[in-house]
Amino acid sequence: MEPARHCFCVIWDKPLLLTRLIEDCGFPAVHITPSLLAAPFFRGKYGTIIIPSGFADPRYSRVLPALRACNRRITDFISRGGVLLAFGGGTEKTDAYDWLPFPVTYHYGFCETQVFVASEETCCIIGQRQKKEETIAIDGYLESTGGHDLIRNRKGSVMTRFEYGLGYIFITTIHEYPSPVFIHDLGTRTSAELLL
Repeated sequence: MEPARHCFCVIWDKPLLLTRLIEDCGFPAVHITPSLLAAPFFRGKYGTIIIPSGFADPRYSRVLPALRACNRRITDFISRGGVLLAFGGGTEKTDAYDWLPFPVTYHYGFCETQVFVASEETCCIIGQRQKKEETIAIDGYLESTGGHDLIRNRKGSVMTRFEYGLGYIFITTIHEYPSPVFIHDLGTRTSAELLL
């Protein structure tokens, strides 16, 4: 298998197994700390940025202040064709996504819930499941304007996709790692790596 050009960036305080999962799918993955991300001199070439679950909880992570500090760079990255995958904030902060270029309200609440595929184009973030209705773990639901809901529960969206410029933003409250099929889909959405 040829090495993939598309590089993933996982933003978190400490290394996660998620980077290994991405590498096992054939893509390079780089771990970036919040302090490095927020540094004015930092630049790196990536195709996809991933923000793991719990990023807004100050007890576990300093990711949210870093995202707010460099929101302009992230917005530019997406508008030039980059892909962003952000998971649930993991705490009672309705403004956990205020660093994005459009309003998204997050309602925290960890539970197992039945979800419904709202779009036939839904990428298989939760694996190769055949049923249209599944029970999965989530850490809340989303309200947004302008997004395209891919997966919902009875309260709201648990996965929304936005197109922004030439790129895509996926926000999900599904509380599990993305499937290899979904990682591969993200890795083929852009042909070139972009400067963050």
